[in-house]
Amino acid sequence: MKIVITWLHKNGTCRSWTNATSCEHTLMCLTAYVDAIKRLAEAWNVTPVEVTEKIDNIIKRAKENS
Repeated sequence: MKIVITWLHKNGTCRSWTNATSCEHTLMCLTAYVDAIKRLAEAWNVTPVEVTEKIDNIIKRAKENS
């Protein structure tokens, strides 16, 4: 069994550990991302595409500010 453990620190930073290969790690993280998008869409009462667009905008703004 392969696992990914993610820590969310009190300061808002995250890190992860896995016993998987880099390809498996990517696949597991993308699966978690898609599941999170679905949950946010339900919570925000919007479509998953709208959630993804909002997250993309957040990432773009973060890149501009760094």
